[in-house]
Amino acid sequence: MCIRFAKRALPLTFAMALIAPIGIPGVGSISLRSASADDEKPTVNSLARDLRKAHRDADYKKGLEIATRLHDLLPDDPRPMYNMACMHALLGDKGSAYSWLERAVEAGYDDASRLANDADFKHLWGESRFRAIVRRIRESAAQRVGDKASATSKPGPNPSAAAKIDVLADLPKVPSLSPAEHAEKQQQLTRELLRVAGSGDHKKALAIALEALAHARAIQDSVGDRAKSAVSLCHYNVACMYSLLKDADHAFAHLDAAVTLGGWSPGELLEQVTEDSDLDNIRKDARFEEVLRRLKAADKPASRRDSVPERDQGKDATQAPAAGPSFMTEEQKTARIEELTPALIQAAEKGDYEKALQYALEAVELADDALTNYNAACMYALNKKKDKSFEHLFRSFEKGGLRGDPVTQLTRDTDLNSLHDDPRWEKALSLARKQRDDRGAVQKDREVPFKYEVTLPPDHDPLKPAALVIAMHHFHGSRLTARDRWAEPAAAVGAILMTPQGTLEAGEDSGMFQWGNDISAVDRNIMGAIDEVMDHHKIDPDRVVIAGFSQGGSMALALALRNPDAFRGVVPVAAMFRPESESAFADEEIKRMHVYLMFGTEDNSQLIASNRKAADLFRGAGATVEVVEFEGLGHGFPRSATAELTKALKAVLP
Repeated sequence: MCIRFAKRALPLTFAMALIAPIGIPGVGSISLRSASADDEKPTVNSLARDLRKAHRDADYKKGLEIATRLHDLLPDDPRPMYNMACMHALLGDKGSAYSWLERAVEAGYDDASRLANDADFKHLWGESRFRAIVRRIRESAAQRVGDKASATSKPGPNPSAAAKIDVLADLPKVPSLSPAEHAEKQQQLTRELLRVAGSGDHKKALAIALEALAHARAIQDSVGDRAKSAVSLCHYNVACMYSLLKDADHAFAHLDAAVTLGGWSPGELLEQVTEDSDLDNIRKDARFEEVLRRLKAADKPASRRDSVPERDQGKDATQAPAAGPSFMTEEQKTARIEELTPALIQAAEKGDYEKALQYALEAVELADDALTNYNAACMYALNKKKDKSFEHLFRSFEKGGLRGDPVTQLTRDTDLNSLHDDPRWEKALSLARKQRDDRGAVQKDREVPFKYEVTLPPDHDPLKPAALVIAMHHFHGSRLTARDRWAEPAAAVGAILMTPQGTLEAGEDSGMFQWGNDISAVDRNIMGAIDEVMDHHKIDPDRVVIAGFSQGGSMALALALRNPDAFRGVVPVAAMFRPESESAFADEEIKRMHVYLMFGTEDNSQLIASNRKAADLFRGAGATVEVVEFEGLGHGFPRSATAELTKALKAVLP
């Protein structure tokens, strides 16, 4: 695929909207603001647009002409060279493709993974010359890492070696995302790290840990010390992986970074380091005792006796220490809450409501605000403790309430279902209505460009046709929430996952998107994205499935009916079925479709009825239909969501 240009100097991108900018060692961003070239920027931008269009239109001769003109403008930049190699390969001129590809590598092109999976070179994938180029890039990258390591470390347990190691040297490049998106990615990778490390693949686990650290560092670049806790945790995880791989110098370098950042309380980190078996390989090293000594020294003020000035000692000095949060800075509190919130969500999703409540109450202790109290109310409700739930719910309104429409938040939040039959529920709704009215009209969703993300399954073979799963997020979700939910089930069936994102955002940088009511626009975006994915990856057209949750599930059903020839299966979860026209069921292509409907018995009665109607209509049209109802479940995923979604995908894929 054609690769995109500078991060900000040239805003137009080639190929998919979500392909990240490529950082070329020694090249950096292209600047078009030279003293004599103020009028060149439109020229490059227009050429970039034309090249992207030519590539999509499969007009590769025109694409080669445009790529040549871009190379003339940017003769030392490897990206136009790479694009010229793409065009030559697509035109069947292997010799020229190899020539330009090798020139791009010599000029600094260094993304071996992208090259190895770029479908523009699919006719070259099996050739030894192509594999040699990919291997050359990887060996060059490994050599650079080795040079840095050898320049900063010495063999043997040298106590000062860890301090000389650059802990950022091995970090991979990550795309430019918002802090919230980086945080979601970092948390996803940390969960993946635990799974992979548990399987014993410590090399792969190290790579995941370093990627998570790169995202945490990106958050820190944006928000400063508020991300200190996340960065410290990631350094610690990297240290554990290096220890398991018996690389003591790198392990101590990252352990030192974790301690120095101070994102954890010293006592908590001391306990973790003391008991963590991942560090057993470095415990006999003299540097380990130094780590323990530092942590014990840092933990000493927790008694507060030594920190009280002499004139204030006496009765107060002998009292028990105050609660932990009083010793934390505001930045530390904020960072801790940012850890607790996803932890309580994850615990609640697993059905461990008591643990989720503990996390929620710790967050309230750190910050008595609207959000923490609302989360506590939800967790108390899930634990069937109505009095405490209402206490925190009313406290949330006292503290200003949540962003957006509080009435919609309350009525749609299934965590609060157990409160609906209590007389105090109407009071809560009244407070929500008053708050909404006091605020005035709810902020209108703003239109944003369509985006999507592609996730390849582990051990993906680019030479073999793969299934494709399109997973659409819920109302005020995102491509990231859909990816995290569907990535493991898609990987279980060996499918490439595409997670598109709605084009209506709930306020700037909110990270919450919806699909809107223009089904034709959604249709154009999704079907165009599928075409692009098929252009760049080897997809089996008979194994394409569309799925989604809530609003995304409703859209999945609508798109399947509009394009029955494109989808082998559809998996709507908690979706409202509203057919544009029942005449669509007359299409003969529906007979080959497999429909797998999932919903909870405690969901909205109209939604349940619409699913049963959908089942009857699809069966009547000859489709294979399965209906799975989850007892006691409201509007959400079942507790064993990953297993159930995997089961669904296996059912609809031949």
